Amino acid sequence: MMSNQQEMKCINIMTAKPSTDGRTILIVEDHDELRETLVEWLKSVFSDCAFLVAGSGEKAIELAEAHQPAIVLMDIQLPGINGIEAIRRIMKISPQTQALILSVMNVSAYKEEAMAAGACAYINKQHMHVELIPALNKLLLSPHTTEEEEP
Repeated sequence: MMSNQQEMKCINIMTAKPSTDGRTILIVEDHDELRETLVEWLKSVFSDCAFLVAGSGEKAIELAEAHQPAIVLMDIQLPGINGIEAIRRIMKISPQTQALILSVMNVSAYKEEAMAAGACAYINKQHMHVELIPALNKLLLSPHTTEEEEP
């Protein structure tokens, strides 16, 4: 279950408004080919965003502290610190960052743990070609809107 603070960071599509700042996306994926493919694909869609990449949870934490990205796109299975623990640590050093899990792990326990750590969304890699762009659009549109703020 997400806390009120975590809910404040996650958006609701019904109240999304354009955001003029926070256009950096950190992609954390340990498979080089997939990471490069994600960067190229997302750059073609979100040409106004800056992209950072990391192949480990430790590097992700370092980059998040230095750059305070709007969004972290995080794999779970990483060398060293796993993605869920990395999100937990990133939320402490960059609380305005929104985390989106992109994983092959289709187990509800992982999803629950990721959401408890601070993730706003969880997308299975098998569905990323359909779900990732809409999810990122929603997060980039209005990073601090919740359902509770609807009129």
